[in-house]
Amino acid sequence: GATEIGRLLELDKSTVFKLLYTLEQRDYVLKTESAKYCLGYKFKNYGNIVSERQNLVDVAKPFMHALYEQLHETVCLAELNTNGKAIVTALMEGDTPKHVKSRVGYEMGSYDNANGKLLLANLSDHMQHEILSRIHLAPRTPHTIVSRDVLEQELKTRRGRLWVEQYEEYRLNHADIACPVFDMDGHVTAALSVACTPDYLRENHQLIAEALLHASTRISRKLGFYGKPFAMIDGSPDTP
Repeated sequence: GATEIGRLLELDKSTVFKLLYTLEQRDYVLKTESAKYCLGYKFKNYGNIVSERQNLVDVAKPFMHALYEQLHETVCLAELNTNGKAIVTALMEGDTPKHVKSRVGYEMGSYDNANGKLLLANLSDHMQHEILSRIHLAPRTPHTIVSRDVLEQELKTRRGRLWVEQYEEYRLNHADIACPVFDMDGHVTAALSVACTPDYLRENHQLIAEALLHASTRISRKLGFYGKPFAMIDGSPDTP
């Protein structure tokens, strides 16, 4: 923390805080949840030490919390695991009466929710085919896609979109919308999503989508991605 840095550099604590604040604002250092500091991605040219120490969850949590404070719905960060499932790696559970419940470590299929579809859609053709060949398309609700051809066609239309959403495919009275999080090389490394009721998502779609896209973009910048997001539809973000 700042105290240890001050001791090592023989600087007073207030000076250290000012320096760290400036470095953090410019993405040279990252402040973790435990008030420790590690190198940011602006130092990417200095070797693999940054990627080894950087933690996606540490980067995402402040923005997830801000999103939760704005919407009071469940905010989820998910990554695709080696089994082709979307696993929840960070969560801010909503506090509304009908909020969607989940937990860190929970595994979801990659075909019946917004997180999984976004991550699956943006894999290489080879990796996507490998995963699709191994998963069973179980009909969780009457709205779940169980045809592989239909799913593959949908994934084609979802690739490169700024957000992906689903309504009641995973669970009745459940909807979610996800935006991509990019790593420093411009690859989709995670999905940031808001889960809520279908009615709430329909009634507040623009508000949620814009807030979610803003948060995912800020996280991507903290991870070192300064390029242009990969999809614009007629000059504007993806629409349903």
